[in-house]
Amino acid sequence: MKRSRTRVFSIRRWGLFAVFLTTGLVNLLRGGLILRFSPALEGYEIAMPPALLIGFYWVWAVLLSVEAVVCLLRARCYGLPAALAYQATLWGVRLISDRTTAAEGVGLQNAVLSLLFILLIWFLSSQRTGRQAA
Repeated sequence: MKRSRTRVFSIRRWGLFAVFLTTGLVNLLRGGLILRFSPALEGYEIAMPPALLIGFYWVWAVLLSVEAVVCLLRARCYGLPAALAYQATLWGVRLISDRTTAAEGVGLQNAVLSLLFILLIWFLSSQRTGRQAA
């Protein structure tokens, strides 16, 4: 019985590691793409300066990558608070920077994806297995 709990716990730790590391790398890529294409946007009115967005995405890339390692190496990690903070800041950036009608059309899609991300982290962060709950 202890062995199955350890295996489930290990799978959840690896799952948190994979989700947070992937999200961190995606944020690193987002920042890199903004850096690469920001000179092409110089003549346009944009809601946030590219340097601010690059910094935002790269800071979250580092924070989420560190959280991935912490979740893998420690018995307790701060997966759910990190996911909630990340989603809250992403929604803050969306509310400030999305001024086009095309961005308004994906609001429900973004909300569903944010909820799924938080639920996935919540599931992987929970310490209780089905056998422990019984």
